[in-house]
Amino acid sequence: MKKIIILSFALALNTVVFASNISDKSGTTGFAFLKIAQGAKAMALGDSFCGLADDVNALYWNPAGIANLNTRQATAGHTLWLDSISRSYVAYTFQNEKFGAFGLNVGVLSVPGIEGRIAETDAAYDSLTVNSNSVELGWGKKIFSKTAFGAGVKFAYENLGNTSVSGGALDIGALHEISETASLGLSLQNIGGQDFPMLLRLGASKRMMQDKLMLLGEYYNGLVDQTSSLSVGGEYKANNILYPRLGVKYGLSNVSADAPISVSVGFGLVFNKYQFDYGYKVYEDFGGIHQLDFLVKF
Repeated sequence: MKKIIILSFALALNTVVFASNISDKSGTTGFAFLKIAQGAKAMALGDSFCGLADDVNALYWNPAGIANLNTRQATAGHTLWLDSISRSYVAYTFQNEKFGAFGLNVGVLSVPGIEGRIAETDAAYDSLTVNSNSVELGWGKKIFSKTAFGAGVKFAYENLGNTSVSGGALDIGALHEISETASLGLSLQNIGGQDFPMLLRLGASKRMMQDKLMLLGEYYNGLVDQTSSLSVGGEYKANNILYPRLGVKYGLSNVSADAPISVSVGFGLVFNKYQFDYGYKVYEDFGGIHQLDFLVKF
């Protein structure tokens, strides 16, 4: 019976996903695609978004953030990852005065052109497209005047050629306003079976210079694969239209002095209720990643 050798795909994807926080246990979980960050704005800020979570992409970073959105929001985005890996996503949130905010987040990751092989002879016989999908329903609500709580239930599915796996997991998060210009965020993601990459985020944001400058920071910890990182980012409000962004992420898991670093740049363009965001991230040793979003408020 023919068997498809997919180890090369799994290794490549885990290498890419964990490039910025390498450890000797990287790649020891399934559903690694869930760790590929969503949102061009968040990417440009160095993956520092848990402590801000101020748009529809909060569904990915910290579901508590959707409780603070004043309008319905929808977004569509695309990520051009390394090694021809691409991820597309759509998300939508709306508010209910009594029960809080609700949202839907759908993501699709595709890796084209994986070579199939016969295990007995190692002979190539086909070219496969491997894909991974996720659907999450999120909820958020202010439980105190300055504190919001959120949760998300997700279903993930991976098609690995002639093999497929699926499962469910839970996200929970909290967002607290320290002052009118500062906030703290905490989220625990992918709480499920041992195959899920459960992780912890702790973030903070601070607005300065009469809201022209925003600074962010975040600590990330992969609780299963024991990866960790620190990231910082900044956004400057050049005017009511242009928002340049910059971020740096430093992997803490590598014990050597030259732990992988990624640097991100990008910008946001705002026209009334429409917003376009672009982010570009370059890794020290792995090349660059492009991400763009289109967001609308209504």
